[in-house]
Amino acid sequence: MDSGKVTFHALPGARDSAGLRNDLSWSHDGSLIWEWTGARQTPRKYYDLTGRSRPGPAKEASSDQPAGLSPDGRRLAMGGRLGSPPFVADVASGATTLLKPGGGLAIMQLLAWADDTHLIAWAQHGATNNSRYRLVLIDVTGKQQVTPLTGWTGALPRPNWMPVFTTTL
Repeated sequence: MDSGKVTFHALPGARDSAGLRNDLSWSHDGSLIWEWTGARQTPRKYYDLTGRSRPGPAKEASSDQPAGLSPDGRRLAMGGRLGSPPFVADVASGATTLLKPGGGLAIMQLLAWADDTHLIAWAQHGATNNSRYRLVLIDVTGKQQVTPLTGWTGALPRPNWMPVFTTTL
């Protein structure tokens, strides 16, 4: 940064992106960048800062949710299987907490950690092809309290916009 020099490293576009952007994210420790692969077994592909492919960090590479590893490194946001809700896994013990708060809400995607015990997520109301969605803050401990962060969308088959979050190390 101090030198002011910039080096560009091209990455091939995803085959199914139809020319759309491919977002990259930082690993938890900030040493690698990653992109979605869409594969269930290896949902993230990691690169070093020179653009070379690298193995992902053991604790976070298997997360198929954008939120990934919690800031304190103790919890991992994971996707539900076969239509079940997403869950949070304790990294040390492997214990899982299914995110199913009730009240007609279904947690659809875990987007970002707000702190060590709260996630920002897409919630769905009404499990149909034309459901309503909103961003919520969900406590992953105890009673899974949900705090709305936005109003509801209109009836949609899926959310039609994607928030972008950033963190500081």
